[in-house]
Amino acid sequence: MRWLGALLLLCLALPVGAQSLPASFEAFYEVKKAGLLMALADRRFEQASLVYQSNFRTTGVAAMVAAEDVRETSWLQQSDGLRPTRYQKIRRGDISERIEQTFDWAKGELRISINEQKKQHSLDHLVLDQASFQLRLMQDLAKGERQFSYTIASDSRLKQYSVTLLREETLQLAKVNYRTLVMFADDGKTQTTLWCAPELGFVPIRIAYREKGITFTANMVRYKAL
Repeated sequence: MRWLGALLLLCLALPVGAQSLPASFEAFYEVKKAGLLMALADRRFEQASLVYQSNFRTTGVAAMVAAEDVRETSWLQQSDGLRPTRYQKIRRGDISERIEQTFDWAKGELRISINEQKKQHSLDHLVLDQASFQLRLMQDLAKGERQFSYTIASDSRLKQYSVTLLREETLQLAKVNYRTLVMFADDGKTQTTLWCAPELGFVPIRIAYREKGITFTANMVRYKAL
């Protein structure tokens, strides 16, 4: 269950020229496994401050088995596309964890602290955190790109994600039909499929995550422009 909050970091990007910035928004999602509600998630992005916040919590039977509350914040800057300056994850529940990532682009250093344990990586190319990855994907889709390779700081490790377009598909959620681009992301161990709606600035309105034969699906239930 620990990876669910990070995987459900969802966002909205609205095209504003070649380097589009995400519009301010709130989005709400339900996470299910085999039709059973497992968790609730909400996301908030403020364009003026370039701060992205994510909240995730298990509910129902899932909360009884493994209670989990995850709060994530990503501080960003616009430099040939969005990139992070700082990322924080606080996990409470059956497992407690605090992760801090500092992206020092001037010094070319990524400094990571996990429960006070330190680690460092070089920043000799673009590296994104688990939240800004989603925002950058929205920007790149808005520019017309359809195939990507990203380096993601996943906790203390750097992971390579390959993202490709599978197909176009019409998807109905809350009695509304959306035309979507179905994007497939693979890090070599896990597979994530995202249904991104161009009319909403390529926000993923559904995400399916699969690992070791188990699939979790997140559907957007409400969206609000701020």
